[in-house]
Amino acid sequence: MTTKKLATIAAALLISVAPAAAIINQPVHTVQAATQLQKGKVTLKKSFNGTVQVFNSKGNATTTTQKVNGKKMTVASTIKSGSSFKYYGKPILIQGKKVDAKTSKNYHYTTASYVNIGKKRYIKSLNVSSMDGQNVLILSSNSRIYDKNGHRTTFNGLSLIPKYMLVKTPAKTHATTKNDVFYYFSNLSGSKKRSLNTTTIKGKPFYALGNGAYIYASNIGFVNGNTLYQASGTTTATILNKIHVLNNKLKSTSKLLKIGQKVKVDATKTTGEGDEAGLYFRIAGTKGKNAQYIYWGDDAEYGMDQESTTDEFQGNFNLDNHLAN
Repeated sequence: MTTKKLATIAAALLISVAPAAAIINQPVHTVQAATQLQKGKVTLKKSFNGTVQVFNSKGNATTTTQKVNGKKMTVASTIKSGSSFKYYGKPILIQGKKVDAKTSKNYHYTTASYVNIGKKRYIKSLNVSSMDGQNVLILSSNSRIYDKNGHRTTFNGLSLIPKYMLVKTPAKTHATTKNDVFYYFSNLSGSKKRSLNTTTIKGKPFYALGNGAYIYASNIGFVNGNTLYQASGTTTATILNKIHVLNNKLKSTSKLLKIGQKVKVDATKTTGEGDEAGLYFRIAGTKGKNAQYIYWGDDAEYGMDQESTTDEFQGNFNLDNHLAN
């Protein structure tokens, strides 16, 4: 998407009363305007360490000074996870650093949306479990908007919501059943699966936005800050590091995938145990002795690859939807 198109979407979002986020390339002026209007309340999801990282309006992690054993030390600024805060203006989308296609790096920084909680503090939308009492979604792909008949429509003046946006949904959640295509883990231990209520339109699951508007469920990456998993089917992998395609015995072939290349995958395979477990994805359309795989990385990191404090990817590729493994 071009900068001109992004700017056009930003303008539309800022003048609307939609629950969608505002996307910006240079956030300063937009943020200053947004801080003048309190919108409502956000509740943060619980985290393993009990805290949530705080950022500034440019998406940089903030720090503070504390005394430790009588000495002043610079530490990360955090707030308590699971708590509620007033928020101001619309969430903002700050573009991450571009990946240099000429190099192969282990970590990449991605675009993310942030919520202004006042006092020049911002939190990543991935930490939000609800907004104004409603469930929240974060898009994993650009998404067109549809009506109940499957025809393209607009939502508060928008015909498309960009990738990474945070939006509210009036849809309720329920305990996951065998009929649910998508699910997420609602607790830290990963023992409770929940799914968001969907509306079937022309045989495909959609999530409601309100006012008769819907978006494809397959275009959602997170529900209430939790990774959304796809129980079966195919999804698209976008290569982040130069990697070789592997054969059915997970041995390297001469075929090299370049950064930015897209590949369809349809199944997972895990080798090893514990900290040594590796995760592989099968290239769609390959099976049996002709099966081909690509190596994602540490299996323990899967599902948390887009939730880390610094937005670093631990995997060799990003997925439009996280296939269940």
